[in-house]
Amino acid sequence: MNIDMNSITIDKKIVFPAIVFIFILVWVFFANASGFSLKEALFLEKYEKTISLVLSQNFLISFFLFPLPFVFAALTAKRMERKQAMKYCAGAAAAAAIISIIIFPVALEHALFFVFYVISFLAVIEYAELGFMELKRYVTARAVGSAVGKASIILAFGLFVASAQIIMPNGEYVKSFENALKNTASSQKMGGMDLVEIGATQMVDLTKQSFDTVTKNQSFEKLREKNDPDVVAFVAQVDYIYSQINSEQYKQSAREQVKANQEKMLQSQSFSDAFETIKQQFPEFQRLEEMLWFFEAMGAASLFLFFANFILGPLSMLLGALIENLYPAEEEEQATQNQ
Repeated sequence: MNIDMNSITIDKKIVFPAIVFIFILVWVFFANASGFSLKEALFLEKYEKTISLVLSQNFLISFFLFPLPFVFAALTAKRMERKQAMKYCAGAAAAAAIISIIIFPVALEHALFFVFYVISFLAVIEYAELGFMELKRYVTARAVGSAVGKASIILAFGLFVASAQIIMPNGEYVKSFENALKNTASSQKMGGMDLVEIGATQMVDLTKQSFDTVTKNQSFEKLREKNDPDVVAFVAQVDYIYSQINSEQYKQSAREQVKANQEKMLQSQSFSDAFETIKQQFPEFQRLEEMLWFFEAMGAASLFLFFANFILGPLSMLLGALIENLYPAEEEEQATQNQ
C-alpha cells in the first residue's frame, strides 16, 4: 500500500490549539517534578520549605512555561473565528487538564484550580480577539498581554477558591499559624536584629559592670596589699576572670547561654499559657483565626496576581510578538508576500 505524502495536509488552524495542549502537559510535568503543593504551602510555619521549592529549577521552568499555552491560545483568535477558537483551545486545555489530573499527582491535588484554568482560555480568546480588532499599534503584544491579564484575574480567583476550600475544613492550618507566630517569637533574628547577639552583649556588659563595681571598690583594693596566699589567689582569680570578659570565647559562651534560655522559655508551659491568655483577652485575635482562610486565600491570590502582572504579563507580550513574527497569520503572510 503506497501513501502519497504530498496528499497529506495539515490544517494550520489547529496547530496552535495542539501546541496549547502540549505545553499544558509540559508545564504541569515540571510543576509535578518540583514537588510543589498548595496544601503544604498554606502551612505558614513551613514557609522556608515552600520558598526552597518555588526557587527550585523545576518550578522555575514550570513558571516560565506557564503563560505559553495562553499565548498560543490568544494567537489562535487571529487565525480562526472566535467560537471555533474557543472550542479548539478550551477543548485542548480541558483534555490536557484531564490527562494531567490522571497522570500527575500535583494536578489531581489542584483539580479545582484546573476548572478555572480551563475557563480562563475562553477569556483569553474573547479579549485577544477584541485587542486584534481595536488596537492600532503594537497590536499583537498588547492584545496578548491584555488577554493573559484577564486570564490571570480568573486564575487568581480560582486560586482563592481552591485555597479557601483547603483551609476552611482543616484546623491544622490555625495551629500552623500559631506555630508560625511562636517560631517568629523564638527566632534569633527579629526585625533585622539578632536577639541572641543583643542578649549576649547585654550579659557581657552587665558582668563587666558587676566586676567593675567589685574590683574598683576600696575594700577590694586593700585585698591586693595582703600577703595571705588564699587572698592573693582570690584576687588573681578575679583579675583573670575580668580579663576574659571581653574575649571572644566568653562572648560565645554568653551567646550559647542566652540561646538555651530562650529555647527553655519558649518550651515552657508558662509561655504556652501566656499565648492562650493573649488569645482569650484579645477577641480580635480569635476573629483573625476564624477568618484565617480568607486572609491566606487572599494572600495567595494577591501574590499570584503580583507575579502575573510584573513577570508573566510582560513575558507573554514578548513571546506573543516573537511567535507572531516567526509564524504570522495567513492574511499577514500573504500581505508580506505581495509587498
